[in-house]
Amino acid sequence: MLLDNGELALYTIDAELRERFPGLVQLPLLRDVRECRQVDEVVATERPEIVFHAAALKHLPMVEANPLEGVLTNIVAAAMSPKRRGLPVPHSSS
Repeated sequence: MLLDNGELALYTIDAELRERFPGLVQLPLLRDVRECRQVDEVVATERPEIVFHAAALKHLPMVEANPLEGVLTNIVAAAMSPKRRGLPVPHSSS
């Protein structure tokens, strides 16, 4: 399952994965991780065993120019997912 709020980004990664792994079952979903209801609905329906949250805004000048968006995406959305939904949280070795 792939979840992204950007249509082009979702389409691009979906197409690349389909090309590289033709037998892989995929479910591309256009959703916003900051919308709790949307993510809760997907989790309830699809019941993933693990979630990787990679939605952080990464370009510092853009985040500095849009601080509220940075906080909502990088802090609030990350805090809501996945632990809040009762899913395992991957741990880094650092």
